[in-house]
Amino acid sequence: MCYKMKIMNLNINDFGGIANHREEYKKIYNDKYLVEWDKLDKSHNVDGIFQYIEDLTSKPDIIVLQEFDINSKEAKYFKGKMEGLGYKLASENPSKRPSMTVFFIAKGIAYEHIKHIHERNLRAYAVKLCNDLVVYGTHVPPKYDEVFWNELDCFVETYRNHKLVLIGDFNTINVCNKSRLEALLNKTGLIDVWLKKGNNNPISVPGDYAFVSETIKTDVEIEISHIKFSDHPVIMLTLL
Repeated sequence: MCYKMKIMNLNINDFGGIANHREEYKKIYNDKYLVEWDKLDKSHNVDGIFQYIEDLTSKPDIIVLQEFDINSKEAKYFKGKMEGLGYKLASENPSKRPSMTVFFIAKGIAYEHIKHIHERNLRAYAVKLCNDLVVYGTHVPPKYDEVFWNELDCFVETYRNHKLVLIGDFNTINVCNKSRLEALLNKTGLIDVWLKKGNNNPISVPGDYAFVSETIKTDVEIEISHIKFSDHPVIMLTLL
């Protein structure tokens, strides 16, 4: 690996904070849900998440965010603030309002976008850096999707000889997702960093995880922080 790498992960819940969820609005308001969702003042959460990142003494090289409402006014504002902090948004470029997985990568870091991983490609993003490091961030569908898991298996098999990092929200509150994840770990030898460090319980109930390939071995640090601007914890992973 060509340099020390710090990766942050957070499911930002579409800037809805702890209490508000876009999917719940969808159930209530159907095709009018975005109109109602946009009436919410989410500025406190947007600024809070940005302030958390800005205040970090050691800034991440890559920030992986799930449930990023990419074409919302909040996301556009956040993107501008992150650019001022020295980050570039790396993501697919959809035309509508998906809630998706994106990366913010520190400017000056060279990377290659790994394309065509999933049919539901907005749920995951992956890059290759330094020739042998592959970082894959994901928000696994909460409703079991066999095609998605088969594609994930294929991706890991393709890059299993690389230094591989899988990080994100794997939604293991769904028992089928949990079973597929366990099978993937057993088959590939991917290491659950949190448990490897001696922690007995999962990071969070919804299923936030950080996994690394055996080729990275044990020179990895992990920290977990809970903030009031999302219903998910911050994962901070450092490859030494």
